[in-house]
Amino acid sequence: MTNKLTALAATLALTFGAGAANAQEVGATVMGNDGVQIGTIAANDGANAVVDTGKHKVPLALESFAEGDTGYTLNITKTELDAMMDQEVARREAALAAALVVGAEVATADDVPLGTIDEMTDVGVTMVQNEEPLTLPREMFALDTDGSLMVLVTKADLDAAIAAQAS
Repeated sequence: MTNKLTALAATLALTFGAGAANAQEVGATVMGNDGVQIGTIAANDGANAVVDTGKHKVPLALESFAEGDTGYTLNITKTELDAMMDQEVARREAALAAALVVGAEVATADDVPLGTIDEMTDVGVTMVQNEEPLTLPREMFALDTDGSLMVLVTKADLDAAIAAQAS
């Protein structure tokens, strides 16, 4: 999921076409091309800055930002940015819903095969692991950068959680 957002950030950088700004400080205000605040910088890893719009946390390439008289700016409005993210979220949710089917193979976040989906219920998604049923909430599932179904934990973390619950 993160890599898909990084790809979105690159696409947005090309869309915005803004000049590179200095390192965006966490907490700094980001303005839109309409002069209205889009949000604030929530994180910066040196390549991308995450803008918190209040509705979405949007990763954007640092090259997407320009410096204006009032601080950092993007060549987009808050409404447009939130609408783009709404579409991306809807697309990802639809793709995940299509992938979450009985018989689908699932791996962990560290790409360890976990098993296949045995049953889908309102409670969650059930797989068989080590000949025991394992039910996880739907919120723990995502698609990786290749579109393969994964759970959002590593195999070691999942095993530790199962062991802790058993004791």
